[in-house]
Amino acid sequence: NMAARKGILVVNSAGNEGDDSHWKFIITPSDADSVLCIGGIEHSLKSYEHISFASFGPSADGRQKPNVCAFAHTWAASPHGGSDRYEMVYGTSFSCPLVAGFAACAWQASKGKTAMEMFDLIQRSADLYPYCDYAFGYGVPQASFFVNQNNKVGDDSPKFRFEKNSPT
Repeated sequence: NMAARKGILVVNSAGNEGDDSHWKFIITPSDADSVLCIGGIEHSLKSYEHISFASFGPSADGRQKPNVCAFAHTWAASPHGGSDRYEMVYGTSFSCPLVAGFAACAWQASKGKTAMEMFDLIQRSADLYPYCDYAFGYGVPQASFFVNQNNKVGDDSPKFRFEKNSPT
């Protein structure tokens, strides 16, 4: 919260306690009210499944968490080498950087916004908004929210327009 008060948009993983029946809340520091908490989903947006290990909300004091979600796995270089040079690895530690990078791009397209304004806009950009729950938050943030001419994100935000038949 102190970082947020200083104008920093704090993005943090929800945690990987979803499989633990004894753990009922989002972990710290994601449970802080000014931290954008990122949950985890499986690799398909068509089936939209919570990935089993990703922590569920709420925060310990009952606030909505996670705020949004993203894919919680990636292909990574295998530490074992050999013919299997890559392996699938899992964790909300992979969903968080996806949203952190997204947030940086969204903020660039929304010049003049504060960290907490971006926090709200990222939630509103998510594909399930205004619906939210303790597994997905508001869903997966959408870039189209920040580049669509119909969304007035900020006075100084660039306006992008893509024409179907325009020359490139």
